Amino acid sequence: MKNKILLTGLLIFFFSATMIFAQSNYKQLMSKEGVSFFVNENLQEADGKQPLAVRIINSNAWEVEVEWIYHLWYNGNCRSCMVKEPDNFYFKKIKILANGKFEHDYSFIDKDGMQILKKFNKSNLTKIEFADVSVVKIEPNKNQVK
Repeated sequence: MKNKILLTGLLIFFFSATMIFAQSNYKQLMSKEGVSFFVNENLQEADGKQPLAVRIINSNAWEVEVEWIYHLWYNGNCRSCMVKEPDNFYFKKIKILANGKFEHDYSFIDKDGMQILKKFNKSNLTKIEFADVSVVKIEPNKNQVK
């Protein structure tokens, strides 16, 4: 019985420590109007490609719509810095619930086009920016029937 309790305690400790370590791999790149942008560059490489995880946290007490353009530098050259129009691959727009988060950690299919590779072929991501960030409060629909 003591061994089971000890083993259970050790498993809980190990799981908690792993979760804390996983959280610490994210670094904050910027924050605007209660919305913070984080990346995790320490994901495992597979097939010569290494993904970058993105986490966006809304600390507001209301839902927001967030827009931005990725500026991605590979081997020191920016691939998207001249792109400004919103109908391009690098422009992103999402909604995040109050006190919610958006996270793309590659555990699901990238239907939103959020995939960023830190490393692929002979290209290495040397810098990332969330540019032209816009945060808009989404007002509750007052005409909604309850």
